[in-house]
Amino acid sequence: MRIEHLELTDSTNEVLKRKRHKQEYDIVYADNQTASKGRRGNKWISDKGAALFSFLVKDNDYGEKTSLLVGYAVYKILDGILESDKLTFKWPNDIHYNGRKISGILIEKCEDFLIVGIGINVNNTDFGVYGETALSLKLITGKEYDVKNIIVKTVEETKQRLEKIAEEWEAVIDFLNEKHSLNNKLVENNQKEQYEVIKINYDGSLKVKKDGEKNYTDIYSDEIKGIKIKN
Repeated sequence: MRIEHLELTDSTNEVLKRKRHKQEYDIVYADNQTASKGRRGNKWISDKGAALFSFLVKDNDYGEKTSLLVGYAVYKILDGILESDKLTFKWPNDIHYNGRKISGILIEKCEDFLIVGIGINVNNTDFGVYGETALSLKLITGKEYDVKNIIVKTVEETKQRLEKIAEEWEAVIDFLNEKHSLNNKLVENNQKEQYEVIKINYDGSLKVKKDGEKNYTDIYSDEIKGIKIKN
């Protein structure tokens, strides 16, 4: 596990893309990013004090499972700190506290690897225009945290879960469904299509029922640009 720290960069995902000699579980983290982004190009406000990092994992063709497993690993790390039933999982890999976002994940393909980019609001308190929808560990507990320690623990947790994916996957899905904030909710994507969310499927897709229809359908994270709760 090689760790590189940068005070300022465009994006830790982009730093790893540019590396000529890549190794699994290489980590890059930064104090600030000038071109932070989330899924589908959404902007991530990266105030200093956040855990802004990316790392490499081998692309084992797990599909949606990788994204959910990383989200599960982040959830377990945050749950170990907060120990709160207010912590929830939002498909495919966001973590919320009391309905406000505390972590987001972006996974991109690069050669034979996947670049896992994670933002966790740790000691940061300024979220710009997202101030009413985001939250940090510091704002929740009033405490300061060791950002590097949280980063290393998150990568180690992800590594352990990936190594045990075959034997633990069913339990992971059951856990995520238990903590899933969208189950039984009416949601709307950016195309204004409305769905009732039933559950997260075994393959990591989302089982939904389109508004006004009787049959269920499965949707995958690359099929929708955004999703928000309507009720």
